[in-house]
Amino acid sequence: MSRSQNHVPAYKEHKPSGRGRVIINRRQIYLPGPYKSRESKAAYDRIIAEYLAGGRTSTNENGISIAELCMAFWNHAKKYYRKADGSPTSEQATFRGLLKMLRETYGVIPAKDFGPLQLQAIRQKMVGRNWCRKYVNAQADRIKQIFKWATAQAMLPAGVYEALRCVSGLRIGRTDVRESSPVRPVSQIDLEATIKHLNPTIKAIVELQSDVPA
Repeated sequence: MSRSQNHVPAYKEHKPSGRGRVIINRRQIYLPGPYKSRESKAAYDRIIAEYLAGGRTSTNENGISIAELCMAFWNHAKKYYRKADGSPTSEQATFRGLLKMLRETYGVIPAKDFGPLQLQAIRQKMVGRNWCRKYVNAQADRIKQIFKWATAQAMLPAGVYEALRCVSGLRIGRTDVRESSPVRPVSQIDLEATIKHLNPTIKAIVELQSDVPA
């Protein structure tokens, strides 16, 4: 038996994403969960078992699923979206809710099959939750950002993200989606009550930009 017949593809680390990977028939397969985690090693064992059972030709041609992509991005977001003191930013919490929606809606499908129609469908789901137009557009852009990140990590073909870019945002006056409430100035009573507690510098700025007498 030749060396190639004895060879079993190795479990390796994809350092940019912190995930495990295995190369089978010159194709990289990215594993769910952090490198060396129980989940990652279990996925590797399953893929190798399928590969051997299939006569060393079987691979997962579908690539990673949406659920796996969401998990990978969440691991990235927890490290990236945090303040200098290590505490999470509001953006991290926003992504967390969005990833949950994306996973619950399309978790089982291959990430490479998520295209403009799927993006528009999940956007309509946001509209159904009575989110305002600006927030719906912002969340749709965040989904594109997730796929852009995955493309940069070599998890997806470049064409997937490029296709999603073709979906334009909802435009004012051309949709029935509700608009956000306008931000109105605080009342004069509240302003005068608050200004008493400001430090001299901030107080001077507020007085300069308002009708509060100095």
